[in-house]
Amino acid sequence: MVNSENKIRQAKFTGVSGSSSRNMHKIMIIVDDQNLGVIEKINYHREWGFQIIYILTDSAAIKAQFQYRSRVYSIKANIRSLLRHDIVDEIVCCVSSLPDGYLKELSDI
Repeated sequence: MVNSENKIRQAKFTGVSGSSSRNMHKIMIIVDDQNLGVIEKINYHREWGFQIIYILTDSAAIKAQFQYRSRVYSIKANIRSLLRHDIVDEIVCCVSSLPDGYLKELSDI
C-alpha cells in the first residue's frame, strides 16, 4: 500500500505517471555530433517527461545509433510537413552551426 502511495505522490510531483506516453512532452530535436549527449540524457532521464519523436541531423553516427528508437531525418527535412503528421510540443535545437535563415524558419513554424 505504501508503495502505491509513493508512486501516486511521484506522479503528481513530476506530472508523469510511469512511462505512459500520454503524459510525455513530445519533442523534435535538431542535433549534431557535438551535442549527442543531449539525446542520451533525454532518453536516460524518462522522469523528465520528454519523448523524442523526431531527430533531425546530418550526423551518420546519430542516424545509425537512433534510427530504431526515433524517426530520424536530415536537418534539411521539411519540418512543416513532419508536423502535419505528429503533434510536437517543442522543437529543441542543439547544433553548433546552422545554415543561414534556419532559426528564422524555425521561429516562423
